[in-house]
Amino acid sequence: MAYVKKKQGSKQEVAYQKIKEAILKNEYEPDTMLLEGNLCAALGFSRTPVREALRRLASEGFVEFVPEKGTFVPRIRLEDLIEIYDVREALEGMAARVCALKGDEKVVAKLEEIVNSLYDDLVKGEKSQSVREDMEFHNVIIKGCNNSRLEAFLKTMIDQINRFAATTVNDNERLKISYTEHKKVLDAIKNKDADMAEKAIREHIRSVKEYQIKRHYHYNYMLNG
Repeated sequence: MAYVKKKQGSKQEVAYQKIKEAILKNEYEPDTMLLEGNLCAALGFSRTPVREALRRLASEGFVEFVPEKGTFVPRIRLEDLIEIYDVREALEGMAARVCALKGDEKVVAKLEEIVNSLYDDLVKGEKSQSVREDMEFHNVIIKGCNNSRLEAFLKTMIDQINRFAATTVNDNERLKISYTEHKKVLDAIKNKDADMAEKAIREHIRSVKEYQIKRHYHYNYMLNG
């Protein structure tokens, strides 16, 4: 019996990861209805693990149950966007401070490697690669705190933001600004300047928030157009 439960649980996890990945990649666009039958057929699972996966995704805000209508991929509301970035600013500010105080050479080396790659992306105009490396830069700082609760909490919020980021067009000007901001964070952590590290990453996240708010208005205009 324990084996059956474990097997069922693993199917639920696979269903959760697959559906979530499709949402993050914008394969299921906002306002898309997710039909259990279609998901079951695509995944090759029964309804139970798929239904449980959808419940978990709903609890994290990736899907929404609408009474008498069905399950949908929700749009990211402006209020959600602002709240998530405000929380990120506070928590990642703390994370950058901790990383600077710890002065872990491996963390610094990894951040330096990413910033160098961001510069190369800027020169070559490789926008999609730049987005991935931007995400990795923040992940390295978060993991560098060695705080599993902070990491898990921020991961859900960052995934939400990444879902919206997948719908945006990243321009060259933003790439330049992003590189400069990340370099400033790196330098502060490298110099073990905790105050500057926190200040720099807070300023960076506020800058991204303002950019994404503008993109949010543009994206919703396109959706409703």
